Amino acid sequence: MNKYLFILGLVGATLLSSCGSDELAVDDPIKISPEEERALVIEAGQDSEIPIVFGAIGNKRYATTRGSVESDDAGSFSTPDGTYLGVFCLATGKQNENQMINSILPATSSAINWTSHQYAKWLDNVPASVHKYEAADESPYPGNAYSEVRFMTNIETTPTRKYYYYPFGNWYHYNFYAYYPRVETPTIDASNVYADYTITGKEDIIQGVASVTDNTYILDHALPYCAKYFRLKNGGSLTTAFADLPTLDLQHKLTKIVVVVKPHDATHAHALFDRGIKLKNVQIDGVYKDLRLCVASKSSSDPNPTGQLTKKSNATSGTLSIWKEADDTNPFSGGEILIALADNDATATTIGYAMLPPTSLLGTNEKYMIKLEMVQNSGDDLPDFSVVLENTDGSSMTLEAGHSYTITLDIYSPSEIYVKATLRDWVNESPTIIEVD
Repeated sequence: MNKYLFILGLVGATLLSSCGSDELAVDDPIKISPEEERALVIEAGQDSEIPIVFGAIGNKRYATTRGSVESDDAGSFSTPDGTYLGVFCLATGKQNENQMINSILPATSSAINWTSHQYAKWLDNVPASVHKYEAADESPYPGNAYSEVRFMTNIETTPTRKYYYYPFGNWYHYNFYAYYPRVETPTIDASNVYADYTITGKEDIIQGVASVTDNTYILDHALPYCAKYFRLKNGGSLTTAFADLPTLDLQHKLTKIVVVVKPHDATHAHALFDRGIKLKNVQIDGVYKDLRLCVASKSSSDPNPTGQLTKKSNATSGTLSIWKEADDTNPFSGGEILIALADNDATATTIGYAMLPPTSLLGTNEKYMIKLEMVQNSGDDLPDFSVVLENTDGSSMTLEAGHSYTITLDIYSPSEIYVKATLRDWVNESPTIIEVD
């Protein structure tokens, strides 16, 4: 089995020296947006914007599909066309630098409210695509293979790149939270961000956080991440060194199941081919499809730790279809699939894949089951066949998030039913005489 994880990076690039944290007047300290704050900066004649730029390290090419997002050995990847990350920049602590506005800040980090406090939610579910650079490509960091996360706007009509900047006030330090695929209306409260999904088997749910413990600039009130942190760290240079890119660690939250079928051997392949036995459908049963992902939380423990995937309270188990690796279409859309591709040919055939929750979401005695529907040349359906994913001792097979499992089904040819019968002869008893007067 293969465990995939993505390593993204986040960097703040310095342009020029910055203004102090209390040089910009803000009439309404609750409702200001990144765009409004930038306009204030420009109006005040400031020219020291610190852009938020993402990147990732990698060095090998790989294939992607719309459903399962694949990374290379170094964690580099690209999002398929038309799909996006959702990115949040959320305050996790205050810098205590700006005494003028300290009275309106929460007393402690845990009291920060992501829905009402100014600057506390700096990026709010911003769509972002990921573009992978090879080492030989032209990029902001020549000679390095990495993936650049690009903030986007107008994604429904004319997707266009957009730039965001750190707030100048340096009131807070921030973590960055990202998830995939982005939903239009996540659930957000004072301390949590959730994304809800109803999966079909194609969706690859991913989540990650960029956070770093660096107390180097604590006396300068510039804990990461904030604009002042990058100004100090980079010593006034225009760009951050590639080696200093902080990382955003994105991980798969679902399990990938790949289904393969093969005749048991050449003899059984002959019988399967002779009768024209084909698969007409493959599904996985017992799957909870209504899920909730905790994108971000100020709690580090249950019930709402960041990154936890749970089934929704009203979720019921159902069936997921298998999808083709190449294009996420139904493998049976073109008709049934022969189990034996040729006479005496026991070659294995990959039917497709499905993304499903890890078995940790299953209840006691609940197990996933692969269901096969088959037909033969005569046009008659064969009885459905089910394979329970369990261990030899009958316990549920452990399927972990971020792991890919290949399930190979070894198919024997059906046997004709021959039954012989005997009929016991009558047993003659001694006659009984009944006198009738």
